[in-house]
Amino acid sequence: MSTTILIAGTGKMGKSIGLYLLTRGNNVLWYSRSAERCESFEKNIGKHVRRLSSAGYQIAKPFFLSPESDCNSKVDVLIESIEEDISEKRKLLCTLIEASRPALVFSNSSSFLPEELHLGCTGLHFFNPVQITSLAELIFPKNCLSAKREEIITFVVENGLDFIPETDENAFAANRLLIPVQAEAVVLLREGVDPELLDIASCSPLIAQGQITLFKSIGVELICKSVLNYRKRAGKKEAVGLDIIQDGLMQCELERSGKCPTVPYSVEQLSRRFLYLLVNTCLHFRARGLLQQSQCNLILERVMGAECTVEKIVQREKASIISKTLQTWYKQTGRGYFQPCGLLC
Repeated sequence: MSTTILIAGTGKMGKSIGLYLLTRGNNVLWYSRSAERCESFEKNIGKHVRRLSSAGYQIAKPFFLSPESDCNSKVDVLIESIEEDISEKRKLLCTLIEASRPALVFSNSSSFLPEELHLGCTGLHFFNPVQITSLAELIFPKNCLSAKREEIITFVVENGLDFIPETDENAFAANRLLIPVQAEAVVLLREGVDPELLDIASCSPLIAQGQITLFKSIGVELICKSVLNYRKRAGKKEAVGLDIIQDGLMQCELERSGKCPTVPYSVEQLSRRFLYLLVNTCLHFRARGLLQQSQCNLILERVMGAECTVEKIVQREKASIISKTLQTWYKQTGRGYFQPCGLLC
């Protein structure tokens, strides 16, 4: 028996989530808060549905709803995926839960804890494109009953998703792994380093996309909103990078503007800095019990496009050299995210 899923949101992520779930044999309904947007989205989805059908997928006809539609049809699962605005998320969840009475309620928020949005809501943070990553962070609300937890896990697994189970402490770990790397990119941009140079240098065997490209693709405003939410829950060490991003990213020029000033860094030096920093952050997450080794490598592979594991980098570069280099940078800059993890000793 197929599951009826209501996707609240017709943006990039709502589209990707819904199309993926269609390929898993579900009945999918999309909800938009704008009737005009709903109409144009329906036309766009039609092209994708035809393409998937031609590729051999058995696709159920999707349906599209707006405030002008009858939204009182019963659904099994509700997945919220709108902009990172807590009041809008709360209002929409209340409206749709009352109207559709779903058994399971998920939020695809990238920074709000599920209990901040609605009681009974579970975080299900996807990564775009869902068809390729097939991975989600599963953030269980406090006091989630074991029977409900099993029901949630069953839904995720039956839809072919690997997942990282998370709580308030390690919620949104995939995004938070990049905080020190992004903070260092902001520092270097403000020092006048060429954005194009930084973009090249911040690619590595552990991350396929440069940080400037990432800033542009996600959007500076969304990154800053998420960082603000992470900052409310962050410990002292993690706050260092979050504060740098929050205070500096909005002022950064992400495009080259004329001739960049000469800075004392080569691509090789910058590449090593970004690589060692990401290795160190991954190890800190492991040492603090926030992620297991396999979970960390799964995030790096599926979300960041890693070509190898942290362990292989440490083996190649030598733990003692990485530790010594990080310690030098920490003494030079005072930035806490350079403090070497004890696992390197």
